Amino acid sequence: MAPVLAGETFKDALYGYINVDNEMVIKPKYYMAYSFSEGLAAVKTDYYENSGWMYIDTEGKLVIKNDYSSASSFIDGVAPVGMVEYR
Repeated sequence: MAPVLAGETFKDALYGYINVDNEMVIKPKYYMAYSFSEGLAAVKTDYYENSGWMYIDTEGKLVIKNDYSSASSFIDGVAPVGMVEYR
């Protein structure tokens, strides 16, 4: 699957995920989204600083919700994340 930006206008566009047949398999609802790696993808739900990064599985289910300040893809079972507190 791949992240895709979709919406009526760029201002209102959100990320979802498409499969190899170009079918939307996870509805657009993320402000930012990374590609899947080892079955997980980092996503962010909105622009605001107090909204952190989380991880979803290939079905779109939230599996790691820790509101990280930054997140990266998984490699060999681990992913670098930021844990900076917002002020």
